[in-house]
Amino acid sequence: LELGPIHQLWRAPTPAELGDESALATQWSVAGFGENMMGVTAMEALQDMPSRVTLQFKGLIIRRNSEVLFEVSRDYIVHGDGEVVLRQTLTPKMALPPLGRIGLELRLPNDMTQVTWYGKGPEGMLDDSRAWDKVSHYQCTEMAPFPPLGWPTERGHKRDVRWLTLRNDGGRGLFIGSHVPYTATVSPFSVFQLTEALHHNCLTPDSAITVHVDSLLAAPGGTEALSNCVFSTELRMRGLLPGDLAPA
Repeated sequence: LELGPIHQLWRAPTPAELGDESALATQWSVAGFGENMMGVTAMEALQDMPSRVTLQFKGLIIRRNSEVLFEVSRDYIVHGDGEVVLRQTLTPKMALPPLGRIGLELRLPNDMTQVTWYGKGPEGMLDDSRAWDKVSHYQCTEMAPFPPLGWPTERGHKRDVRWLTLRNDGGRGLFIGSHVPYTATVSPFSVFQLTEALHHNCLTPDSAITVHVDSLLAAPGGTEALSNCVFSTELRMRGLLPGDLAPA
């Protein structure tokens, strides 16, 4: 990992979500979904088993005017075999507009381009996604879900993912799993690059690969929005060596 996991509330808007103050993208910007920070208010380390340590964090997600968006509870459970379990709960602390994304973002070395997942596919979640895609094992490269479109926005969301691995050509990589299916996106571009670019020709691959693991994600086009509630996430993460299989 180069960075993360960190919370992410922003999804690159589509043309249908841009416009005046009533547009979704404007509401997200005013709410501070794109510019915020997490402050830690409490931390504790516990060793409840000889081969397990739990790091507990309490904090607040704060927007630019110092108003609190969410209360955060995050635990890292570190096992002796190298597996890390992350449990996070976000509780809204103010009235919020319809949400585009609630999830976690990770930044990985840009050579981890071999993507395998167990979930729906193989097309990914596009505007014209097929609802009957089967849950199975699929593979692609991180560039595959990003065809040259006239308007650059997030593409290739993978729905109902049980686990996902990213590896480099040498076989080293990262496993991300969960007992609750999630939506995953793997991109050579950051969410803010996709937000700022006006055409795909304006995009240059970032210095790291961006991975989004979302517990909830509004569909592109602004046709659905997420209601305010308590959002919980639990992930299993483990480093992979050449020849390692994805954990069961």
